[in-house]
Amino acid sequence: MLLSPVLGRAMDSERMLFSRPPREKTLHTAIEKGRLGLPPEIAIMTGREDEICDHKLATHFAKLLGARVSILEGEGHMIDPNLVSQTVNRFLGGNH
Repeated sequence: MLLSPVLGRAMDSERMLFSRPPREKTLHTAIEKGRLGLPPEIAIMTGREDEICDHKLATHFAKLLGARVSILEGEGHMIDPNLVSQTVNRFLGGNH
């Protein structure tokens, strides 16, 4: 499970924030060409207001990776710990 992953450029013009990971083009090429070693099941969780993980990009890459994606309304990069716990437990299929 990827929590608020940094997948590419993210911009928030209202808060004047810009984020770009190193080797962004290499990551995008690997995802688009299916060259990543992935586990049998993958999920992405991010907040709609995340200033580092753009939720539109997360949704796009989730489709390419065959991953489940959860976009949390009202959440930023520091997702509420209770939501993280609930989502991770669901992902693992248990009641931890």
